[in-house]
Amino acid sequence: MIFSLNATRWGSTPKGGGGARTQVRNNMKYGYIGLGNLGGHIAASLQRAGHSIVVHDINKALGERHVAAGAVWADSPADLAAQVDHVFTCMPSPTISEAVLSQILTTLKP
Repeated sequence: MIFSLNATRWGSTPKGGGGARTQVRNNMKYGYIGLGNLGGHIAASLQRAGHSIVVHDINKALGERHVAAGAVWADSPADLAAQVDHVFTCMPSPTISEAVLSQILTTLKP
């Protein structure tokens, strides 16, 4: 799994704000590849937290609920990597992870 999550930082409200915490986000865009039992739930959590995501899975039907919730579908791992700042993967084996990674690295932004 490739993890690079740094788009959210927490800070306190100004003095007199009652001590509540506020969330400040930048405009990072995330990609998620592998929407099975674990990956699908993590991608949904990113969406619920308000993050903009692009999704891909070998089984396009697994992406439908994410697209319905506002995600963008990518036709391939390389297509996904070209559209985002950070990529998350959740693959079932090292062999599949290696194959996906080789596609991601061709278009991932530095």
